[in-house]
Amino acid sequence: MTVWRQLPTDPPTWVNKYIHIPYADRQSMMTAADCWGLIELMFRQEAGIELPKYPEAGVLGWHNGDDKVAIAEAIKRHAGERPWVRLEDDAKHKLWDVLWLRSAGRTAHTALVVAKGVVIHTDDNLGESCLAKYRHVNFAYKLVGTYRHEAFINA
Repeated sequence: MTVWRQLPTDPPTWVNKYIHIPYADRQSMMTAADCWGLIELMFRQEAGIELPKYPEAGVLGWHNGDDKVAIAEAIKRHAGERPWVRLEDDAKHKLWDVLWLRSAGRTAHTALVVAKGVVIHTDDNLGESCLAKYRHVNFAYKLVGTYRHEAFINA
């Protein structure tokens, strides 16, 4: 597992195999994933970490349109609980930081920081996972909070 104290401008090479994974609700596989499923997949395969399940929202980030309210409520309820530590708004992001993002007025989307100013994410509008510059004016989501898994706090 690689953790940088300062992010490189390009993602690590292992990220490439997670680009272009087709979007599918409630999936966390190399053949299909949704936004949280993609993060869960990378944590499991690249960092060896199983992320917790959040039953009231299926799995946090998994939805089928009407579930976005449940996801937003689950994020509020579980944000900052172990194993997650909320970072200050001006914190420098590191590889493995999870961004909670707002879309259509609800905090119901997640993305994973993979390089300086770059995340990997997916949603039903994109149709597949991709890299995005999350600080760019054209990024369609608003950053609500940044969370770091406790395994990476002192890394």
